[in-house]
Amino acid sequence: MKNIKYYLAVLAYLLSSNIVELKSQNVSGRLEPAIPLRNPDRGFHLESNYFVHNYINPFNRLETYPGGFVDERLKRFGAEKDSITLTQLYLYLSDYVDRDIPQEAFERMQVIFDNLEAKGFKAILRFAYNYTGLNTSGGETEAIISRHLEQLRPFLRKNLGLVATCQMGFIGAWGEWHNSPLSKNQEAKNKLVNTLLDIFPKEYCLQMRYPRQNFCFIDGRYL
Repeated sequence: MKNIKYYLAVLAYLLSSNIVELKSQNVSGRLEPAIPLRNPDRGFHLESNYFVHNYINPFNRLETYPGGFVDERLKRFGAEKDSITLTQLYLYLSDYVDRDIPQEAFERMQVIFDNLEAKGFKAILRFAYNYTGLNTSGGETEAIISRHLEQLRPFLRKNLGLVATCQMGFIGAWGEWHNSPLSKNQEAKNKLVNTLLDIFPKEYCLQMRYPRQNFCFIDGRYL
């Protein structure tokens, strides 16, 4: 019994000592703001839009790359210290809707991706043709999308480490799969999805606009 009382007394002393020590610390000074956690591939993102053929933003013709890119967007939104690592990157292939993508277009895209790497960013990537929006068509066809995907294959493989995810895109207004002759062409959409699934490693998550669009997946294929 005496031993138990002794140990309890020692424990009480130790606890009281810690309390005194904590109270004696100076916690009334100015608290520094917490540094945002740098969390690659997640969190808030910026957004940039460019025609591939001339670097111009389709929605702001006064903005030409590198205008509207990472540094300018961070400054515009006061986010320089927010540890953002993602940007939604829309690349419009509008000028090539009836022809092959030329080599100089790939060189321009590579400049953008090299800049992403230099700044420690990754892209939420989407390709599209139609930038004018509703009640219009970008003129894209199943054949031209298939041809462009095969042209893009080595480019995308080369830059895999700079793509956080790729959105299906290509078809319809802003690549959203509506307002296009292909919007109800399931065969064309199947081919697009399966080609992108083949281009990207299986570890990658590709994005579709609506959950219902996933209903066509059967045994890992889009049917």
